[in-house]
Amino acid sequence: EIRTYRLGFPNAEVRRSFSQWLAEAYTGLDAGKGMSSFLARMAASLRAGDVAAMLDTLSLFFANVPNTITIQQEKYYQTIFFTVFTLIGARVSAEVSTNTGRIDAVVKTSGRVFIFEFKLNGTAAEAMAQIRAKKYYEKYLGGKEKIILVAVAFDAEKRNLGERLIEEVQA
Repeated sequence: EIRTYRLGFPNAEVRRSFSQWLAEAYTGLDAGKGMSSFLARMAASLRAGDVAAMLDTLSLFFANVPNTITIQQEKYYQTIFFTVFTLIGARVSAEVSTNTGRIDAVVKTSGRVFIFEFKLNGTAAEAMAQIRAKKYYEKYLGGKEKIILVAVAFDAEKRNLGERLIEEVQA
């Protein structure tokens, strides 16, 4: 008989600690060298709904990733994105299934739903076109939250966020 086990986090504090350790390992930043201030800026921008400022701050995390880490897959960038949003205590979900496909990431706040689509070696326009064509936002139309579509192109050469497009869904 083969036994399988699924490991989880016993509580939110352990989950945040693990996420912080993971972010430090990926970026080379540590709590004493500014990670806390980055996280505070990210959280404040998210609460305010200032997506542009949030993404500008997020790019600072990517700027700290050592160039010796050479993973050329979109999932790598998504992992850092997911980890950072987990660190700031955001309600973030990755690979959210819909009736037409999978959303790369969804971040929810008390008044907003942010739908993120990422492209590596693509454009933000292609990512936004995918969001619209697959109508990823329909899943969230029944709620009272504003729906914000965020298309981000990762720049593999610069190893950071590239162009971005941000739109609010008009219900």
